[in-house]
Amino acid sequence: LSNPRDDKTAQVLINSNWGFIIFFFSFEKNIGRKIS
Repeated sequence: LSNPRDDKTAQVLINSNWGFIIFFFSFEKNIGRKIS
């Protein structure tokens, strides 16, 4: 049996990681446009 609190923490970590990845890729795209 899993602890709901642990599941919620894992979900928050996954969401924050996805947010960082999306931010990073959009940032890279903006830099690429400015350079080219």
